[in-house]
Amino acid sequence: MARKTRKEWFKKNGVFHLFWQAMKGEWPFDTPLEQKLFLDAMDEALTEVVQDSMELFSFCLMSSHPHNTGRLKNFEPSSDPDKAERGELDFETEGLSQWMKAGHQRFATGFNTRHDRRGKLASDRAKTPEIKEGGLLGKMIYGDLNPVVAGMVSRPEQYRCSSYNFYAHGKRSKYTEKLTIPEEYLALGDTPEQRRREYRKLVYREMKDLGLLEDVPEGPPDPADVESGPSDGNETVQGASSSSQSGLDGGEVGTPIE
Repeated sequence: MARKTRKEWFKKNGVFHLFWQAMKGEWPFDTPLEQKLFLDAMDEALTEVVQDSMELFSFCLMSSHPHNTGRLKNFEPSSDPDKAERGELDFETEGLSQWMKAGHQRFATGFNTRHDRRGKLASDRAKTPEIKEGGLLGKMIYGDLNPVVAGMVSRPEQYRCSSYNFYAHGKRSKYTEKLTIPEEYLALGDTPEQRRREYRKLVYREMKDLGLLEDVPEGPPDPADVESGPSDGNETVQGASSSSQSGLDGGEVGTPIE
């Protein structure tokens, strides 16, 4: 059975959840240095040309896989009459593909040199399933909670390599500067503080539902527990050992998440 082309993932809104898994038994992002170099590579690849055709909403980098959400910006009615009748759209995916290829190749080339290895890092091509209408915040939270589920930290505030603290606490870093704040997040409140508070509540409620939290906190956490962003690569590894850092994905390549 032929695999879907990148364009075939998208039909309705162009909002995507991007993820891929490293080769079995490998943990390419299990040190602060490799985390920083990967985030640097993806940040540099997100050029103005790429941003003309896509928006990046969120990120979370685990020790064996990344998560991103975003949206394709350019589309037109489907050229297929049957699809057009169903309201399906044709989205331009070139920018997304260009961003992934440039960033991943830049990191993989350096990683292979540093570790005297050859070959690709990913066990399969990156998945970019389209997120159903109204499901974006849920997928952002899914990424935010990967480090908590994996036992790397007890609260998402404590994890450096994600955009959680940007949305929940207004903490900025080099890696949040190119993020586009989605409409679904802006609809959470009239002011930045209201939106941050409501986003934290959504995350804490999901943690409670997953059995990770007994009660939803009334106020924000201690500021000392809120990380500002990824380290400079010189610190010790954050969280648990690599073998336990699989998160919600269970360490295996899954089917596209709808």
